[in-house]
Amino acid sequence: MISRKNGIQLVSLAAALLTTAGAQALPTIDFGAAKGFSAFILGNVDQANDVEGRMAVGGNLTTTGLSMNYRTPAGTAGPALVVGGDVNYSSGRIYSNAPAGVDSSKGSHLPYWDQSLSNYGNGYGVYGGSKTGSASDLDLRKQANVIDFNAAGNTLRNTATQLGQLAATGKTQVSYEWQSTKVSGITLTGTGADFEVFNVNTSTFRNLSLNGVKAGATVVINYTGNDAVLFAGSQLTKDVAIGGLDPWGRPATQLETFSSNILFNFDKATDVTVGSFVGGSILAPNALVYGGENRLGGGHVEGQLMAQGLKSNLEIGYSPVVSAVPEADSYAMLLAGLGVIGFVARRRKQG
Repeated sequence: MISRKNGIQLVSLAAALLTTAGAQALPTIDFGAAKGFSAFILGNVDQANDVEGRMAVGGNLTTTGLSMNYRTPAGTAGPALVVGGDVNYSSGRIYSNAPAGVDSSKGSHLPYWDQSLSNYGNGYGVYGGSKTGSASDLDLRKQANVIDFNAAGNTLRNTATQLGQLAATGKTQVSYEWQSTKVSGITLTGTGADFEVFNVNTSTFRNLSLNGVKAGATVVINYTGNDAVLFAGSQLTKDVAIGGLDPWGRPATQLETFSSNILFNFDKATDVTVGSFVGGSILAPNALVYGGENRLGGGHVEGQLMAQGLKSNLEIGYSPVVSAVPEADSYAMLLAGLGVIGFVARRRKQG
């Protein structure tokens, strides 16, 4: 048997060891080849109309009226569009990167872009199959195997699985309409740490708000189920103005300011519908994504979209995740609780 005194000492020792081990084995939020792309789709894109940054498509791209790449920072190298298969890009424009000198000091999103889109040139795309049906004025160049999409998919799925196994640091409160099972809002309350994890068990994301999350913190929001996910209603209803302006001159809200630090992780979901504004990036490597609650187009993701497929029009902004590595102390705290309990339990069985 282990005495209470020895048990306390053992817990303290185990906690210290786990903290060290956690620091050494600290996982990164690894997006691999998807880093730097606003949209990174492993399979096919059946329609797209507005992608503010770069786009990569592992399968075939079919689109009409797509405007893209105009918020990618000046100096970014490589093609604005990478398509592994066929590209049928019948109308639209691949803009060059944002011109050097464009004012990036305004608003809560960076980089700020010239909204008149004046002084922009044209960017280019590459494809591995054919470009039948594409507009002749688009600069599309035959070049295969620019990205290993199989390896990229493995990386994104591994990252999603790893994040989905993290214990929550903050509290999640789901509110429902009176005498109804319909979700009316979700409140996420953090601890003020540099790395926050929230685990949500409802598949409907409506009226999301953050409390107790400090500026600059990385926020991972895990959906713990595998049902079809729906972003519905406003994601900003409960947020308050916190100072500063967004790119359109309106008061900045919490989710707009935090969008570059928020990652929605859907490691098991295969169906995601974005019917509203989403302030943050979406990692859904196994899911087909639809724009609009009616799935006929609509919705906006102010972040990166990493998914298996895109089935209908969806606006995708430029707010890539900027704080991609949790600090060692923060992650060690996530592991310590469960790790210590398991360690002590095994020793007691052996005693």
